[in-house]
Amino acid sequence: MALNVFAYTLASSLFIYHAGAEGLPLSYIAIGLVSVPLYTGFSQVVDRYSHSRIFTYLLLGGILLVAVFRTAIESQLLLVYYAIYIGFYFQWRLHLDILLPSSISDYFTSREYNHYVTYLTMAQGVGGLLGGGLTMVLANRFSSEDMLLVLPLLYGLVIAQLSYLESSEEPIEGSHLKAKSNSALVDNLKVLPLLRKRYPIIDFLITSIILWVILYSLAEFEYFRIYSQNFTTERELTHFLGLFRAVSDILQLLLLYFVTRPGIKHLGVVGMNPIYPITTLLGFIALSLSGNLPVAIGLNFNNAAWETAINQPIYTLNFNAIPASFVGRVRSLVDGLFYSLGLALAGVLLWICESFLGHSKTILLGTILAALFWLVRHWVSQSYLKSLLAMLRAGSVRLNDVSEGLDRLPDNYAPQISQLLQSETRADRLLGLQLAARIDRPSRFIIEIERLPFEDETKLQVATIELLSSVKDIGISDYLRDRLKSPRETLQSIALASLLASRKPISDDELRPLLNASSEELFALTCVAAENAKSSDSVLQKACEKFWQSNIEDRTQQVLIRGISSTGNKKLIPRLHQI
Repeated sequence: MALNVFAYTLASSLFIYHAGAEGLPLSYIAIGLVSVPLYTGFSQVVDRYSHSRIFTYLLLGGILLVAVFRTAIESQLLLVYYAIYIGFYFQWRLHLDILLPSSISDYFTSREYNHYVTYLTMAQGVGGLLGGGLTMVLANRFSSEDMLLVLPLLYGLVIAQLSYLESSEEPIEGSHLKAKSNSALVDNLKVLPLLRKRYPIIDFLITSIILWVILYSLAEFEYFRIYSQNFTTERELTHFLGLFRAVSDILQLLLLYFVTRPGIKHLGVVGMNPIYPITTLLGFIALSLSGNLPVAIGLNFNNAAWETAINQPIYTLNFNAIPASFVGRVRSLVDGLFYSLGLALAGVLLWICESFLGHSKTILLGTILAALFWLVRHWVSQSYLKSLLAMLRAGSVRLNDVSEGLDRLPDNYAPQISQLLQSETRADRLLGLQLAARIDRPSRFIIEIERLPFEDETKLQVATIELLSSVKDIGISDYLRDRLKSPRETLQSIALASLLASRKPISDDELRPLLNASSEELFALTCVAAENAKSSDSVLQKACEKFWQSNIEDRTQQVLIRGISSTGNKKLIPRLHQI
């Protein structure tokens, strides 16, 4: 990350100072047109050979490229600065968007990656801080052209890391054995119509990436234009861009930890999806009111730290709504082909705007597109939930694997939950109970829940207990106490277990009648509740002491273990040892 931030910051500074912001449209068109064949060709080899080896060869090629660029700069040809900007842009994309994630997948399972992703992202932020800081410090003493000579040292450090990685760590077995169809562009295009029909979220993701690229490019064009007007020398511009990158990466770390992490937990993907489009829209509105340096910095911040810390994690989670077997194909199309087409389209659009529309109309167009981007992301959220629920019902994904996306469900999903609870299929009933916990007022489903066939269905009982013990609805505690008097002993067991798990006090008067139960499981839970409450009732103590000394059946032991565990009472640990 330090290498790529340093290289791209230098490339941006050299390009803007010598070619000007008006050169960006042509560079976008060139990048977009070259991207399709480049990514298509690269995708044919990236999963056939060692990722570390490919990475090393690219880094060695980068050292050679730096030598060529530094020599070519002496000619002062404008084409050289285009080549530097486009070359380091592609390096960024290949290193950070393809090879680094591929290398990570060689050494981490999906579960491990999910655990460490925050640390890996924060490490990239630290790398960006180092790269930006190094740029800022060196810009005070050296020209941007001479600073290119520092890059071979950074390339060497990364090559040394890769060499150490290969010699000290063993990749996960089969990590390179990916199906060829997952990387073949033609095959992916053939299967796209079928995937779009099954998962309409794909259409919105394609539209979203195209709009994102156009808006990102429009914003970049505008803030680079303002920078070129405010910084008169190449050294000043390089120093400023290095300083901005360092500060931006510090803020990125803070955003990841204090905004993105709790945001995903409390708002879910649906709630977080519109945030970046809204800030982008506000940025263009601010630009239409004033084109000064603070507004340019704000737009740049939205493109850099805010986009990386807020937008990218949410954008990635949207792909949870597509079955894992198709995600590789879809991402290669969305992030490869359609991203490239969007970038080329952005270049053409900018060229038209600069040639025919003028500055103010360009900003107006950006504002309109930002509003459309907001609307498209809203549609992404809507189709995301529908697709996710369809996958859950089909059993192609587990709820735990997509929990970030279903933290909270809107009220309009209540009929679907009710339908699941009334289904004849046990899997649907279990899913209905799990989803009921993620919607406001789960107590609205009490009638459907009471009608579930709990007898001999342990999983249904456990899922119901988890739901009722976590519900914060007014009156749920009174409802559970009332069900302790139910003639149906299974409901009594569920009510008692739910009260235990929710850590609600249970009186001796409520427990004593349960000693008459014919169900050994209900009797067992009664004794757990009595001991947990330190009951001094002689009737309860005598009956339960006799129970603890008896030969307890296996199924009842399982009920006891769950009941004791749910109390969180360490003083009951000896009973676990006894069981």
